[in-house]
Amino acid sequence: KLMQSLGLKRPYDGWQVVVNWPEIVGEDISSRAEAIRYENGTVFVVVPDDSWRQKLSLQTEMILEKIHRYPYGRAVKTLRLVKGKKGQ
Repeated sequence: KLMQSLGLKRPYDGWQVVVNWPEIVGEDISSRAEAIRYENGTVFVVVPDDSWRQKLSLQTEMILEKIHRYPYGRAVKTLRLVKGKKGQ
């Protein structure tokens, strides 16, 4: 309730998706793709190469469905896949 009263509920909920990414998407995806940031309804996900970007782009709807199963998941509207290395 405090976060909501401060107008921070949606950003907080979005960051919960980033923090819980491995649990939400599972080991197969989280071993190669890392949620790094939440901003204005979008979770930014680092993927290692174009093949993983394409693979995940085809699974976006399924991933969003998994995210929306969590109470905080409704803050996320889209995923943005960016090429890079995990841990950056």
